[in-house]
Amino acid sequence: MVAMEVVLSSTVESVAVFARGALVTRLAAVGDLADGAVDVVIPDVTIAALPGSVRVRAEGSTRRVVSVHTALDLPETRPPDAPSDARVLELDAEKRRLRAFRDLLVARRDDLVTLTIAPEIVLSPQREVPLDALRTRVSGALRMADLVGRLAASLDRRIAELTERLRVNERAFEAAALALHAAGAKERDVGRPTRACRIRLVGSGPVAALRLTYAVEAAAWFPTHTIRFEAGGRSGEWTVEGLVVQATLEDWEGVRLSLSTADLGFDARLPELASLRFGRAQRKKARAFRPLPNDLDRLFEGHDRAFAGELDEEDEEEEVIKTVAHAALSDGPSFDDAVTVAVRSGLPASERARSEGAFGRVAEIDEDLTPADTRFSDADLEMARSLTAMPAPAAAQAVGAAKSRFGFGGGIPGARRRGVTPTTSRPEVLLSTEPDDAWLDFDRLTLSGPDRGRRGRLVLAPRESGGAGAGVAKVSQAVEWDLLAKRGMFDHRYDALASASVPADGHLARVPVAKGAFSATFEFRSVPSASMDVYREAVFENPFAFPVLGGPAQIFVEGNLVASSELEPTDRGGTVRVGTGVEERFKIARNVRVTEETAGLLGGSLAVRHDVSIEVSSTMGFDADVHVFERIPVTEDKAVEIEVLAMRPEAERYDQASRGHPVKGGRRFVLRVPSGGRQSCELSYELGFSSKLEIAGGNRRA
Repeated sequence: MVAMEVVLSSTVESVAVFARGALVTRLAAVGDLADGAVDVVIPDVTIAALPGSVRVRAEGSTRRVVSVHTALDLPETRPPDAPSDARVLELDAEKRRLRAFRDLLVARRDDLVTLTIAPEIVLSPQREVPLDALRTRVSGALRMADLVGRLAASLDRRIAELTERLRVNERAFEAAALALHAAGAKERDVGRPTRACRIRLVGSGPVAALRLTYAVEAAAWFPTHTIRFEAGGRSGEWTVEGLVVQATLEDWEGVRLSLSTADLGFDARLPELASLRFGRAQRKKARAFRPLPNDLDRLFEGHDRAFAGELDEEDEEEEVIKTVAHAALSDGPSFDDAVTVAVRSGLPASERARSEGAFGRVAEIDEDLTPADTRFSDADLEMARSLTAMPAPAAAQAVGAAKSRFGFGGGIPGARRRGVTPTTSRPEVLLSTEPDDAWLDFDRLTLSGPDRGRRGRLVLAPRESGGAGAGVAKVSQAVEWDLLAKRGMFDHRYDALASASVPADGHLARVPVAKGAFSATFEFRSVPSASMDVYREAVFENPFAFPVLGGPAQIFVEGNLVASSELEPTDRGGTVRVGTGVEERFKIARNVRVTEETAGLLGGSLAVRHDVSIEVSSTMGFDADVHVFERIPVTEDKAVEIEVLAMRPEAERYDQASRGHPVKGGRRFVLRVPSGGRQSCELSYELGFSSKLEIAGGNRRA
């Protein structure tokens, strides 16, 4: 019995963004359906959706969801006038080529200008050098100097031309990137593949709606804070926002957004502990794979006889080179164009045009970058053929040797053999190997075709990323504050204050999360031994009913930006300390008097006394407490004695452990400074040590 098929449109209703990745929920209104089995198709789902993460819930109905299937939907060719990122990629590739060629010309010019050209004249008192020989040698040196000068001038002109072309290219690139950013995902990604979700419902009765939830990887967020103080700093407002970035190939417009510090996926499986037993050997654990038959190649004997003469030597060479290039340069079209030229130079001239579609456009400047000795030898091709038949771990080891022979090490292949030192290089890309668990992903296992080196064997099919891998890389570049490393030991979900819109352009979007009012008190702190400034610090309680993540914060006082700092994570009901800059209405002076005298029965010891006096003056309109911090020297050397002689007023010990940076020997004076008045404190301590020793930096150092 063929089920009835219904195609429905859907919109993104809500998104939950995690530390990395997000869960997207789409809503599709259904209504009345025929009784029995019905297939509901929801198209236009982003290709970045992970296929195994799709979940469907039918609401307002007794019908049951019995199966969910996703498939790629390949649309027709992109209209010629549709906005695309192809222009941006083309300009970016051109920019990298121009920069590489300009750097090469600059290196050549630097080699020329460092040449020393002088006539080789050997003067000897026994032998007189003829005047004509001198003139010949001097004129030759002058001609050579003139030639070098003309070459350097020519290189200067070409460098200037390339610089101008690069300037024009950068302007065009910025304009194209801005236009691409202004276009929405729907207009920008016209013609890209999407996913269609087919949902089978059984039962009877109407269905109010279908909620489709799926996971995407190219999304992330991190918090940011804005604290505004008013009324002289006694009250304020704290705004918590989330900076969200996503490149999932679909815009989130007017969605309910929530931000979570948890992981999108977490492996909760218990580890298998190895057991040690005495006695009989235990039976080996059964594996999910069977060994390959020894006569596997006999399955393809008929195919080989039928198509033996179809591939000539030239086509076989091209296929081998492309296989090795793909293995060695597995990071896609973002590799250096100089390496691209080297790969193309190894192809026959008749095949270079065909390879441009895979390796990009060849600019005119590439001819100067192409070494003449980068063609592949028979030994190189034999090594490449052997790589295609190796399993992944063995191929990973062999690719290193192949890359050194093929010139894939980075920079400009063949340049070192010609005496040119490349100015730029790229890190070496190793052949990625799949983990063992990936072979249990049976949906990705496919049987190799008869034309491949692993024919008749199961291979892992590439993931249907559709640009999702590039989106993850784009998101990683946009997120500078790492939430995974700084989220602390708790997981919490923050719901946005209102509906939010986040375009799929890889740029940060600001989303308000919470606002809270608070009342603050001020503490004035100073470390006179390091700075004569008095710093103002606001202290208040977390005004929210949830813990707050740390993160970058901007501090405003009476509408003026006074500081940009980073807040620490604060639990529910915790105390927040925020520095608001220097308080100019306090002046502080620190004076140190050092005296040195001999001690001991025979004068074999020194006693170095330090008397520290600190005075704080205020022009504030009210009395204020100023916390003054000093340190007494500490040592683990038993030959050195440290004694505190006097403190006025009495100071308390301070280890700074609450701020995460403990110190030893700290003392804190709390001085009550009257309005328009002064207050002072004193500290005296003595160092006793052998007269043969001296304090590093001098005995009068304090």
